[in-house]
Amino acid sequence: MAFQCYQGDNEATTEVTCSLGWCLNGTLPSGDVKYICDSSGACPIFGKGCHDNGAVELGGFKALCCCNSDLCNKVVAGGNCLHCICLHESGCKPSGCRMNNGTLSCGYYQINKAYYEDCGQPGGKGEEAWKGCSDDYNCATTCVQKYVSKYAYKCQGVGLCEQMARIHSGGPNGCNDGGTIAYWNAIRSCFSCS
Repeated sequence: MAFQCYQGDNEATTEVTCSLGWCLNGTLPSGDVKYICDSSGACPIFGKGCHDNGAVELGGFKALCCCNSDLCNKVVAGGNCLHCICLHESGCKPSGCRMNNGTLSCGYYQINKAYYEDCGQPGGKGEEAWKGCSDDYNCATTCVQKYVSKYAYKCQGVGLCEQMARIHSGGPNGCNDGGTIAYWNAIRSCFSCS
């Protein structure tokens, strides 16, 4: 089945038809992101989701994310940074739920229920919707973007990636919480986010 995929570098907006039915975005060692139709056949081997193992590196990527629906390799503001956060939280995989500092957190970005409610519940209301959204890359990414955007005004004078990391880690006042600095340093070292 053919799908539309984004194609280009970094903030790509070109849409192309992909006859193999797999789209991907790959992060290069430089930190640049390529959005392409998977014509190499790598995605059927790796499967849906994000991957950062040795086989990916042999293909020239530091990490890549495969998906098989229309425009699923979507371009997002702060995409490199979001990918770093995703890798840090779950290896950028749908990881289910686990206890994190006494709170049940789920999915790609380890989103807890209060965070999910605060981001506007993009997957619907209720516990199953929260867990389902957290384990769906596009839904979870939307939640993180909305959450960070909601509180960005409280985190002025820093770069977008630092703002995203510290708000994601520490909540609305994350940029004023010294406890988020170590988290920011981990994200910053990932792919040279700024």
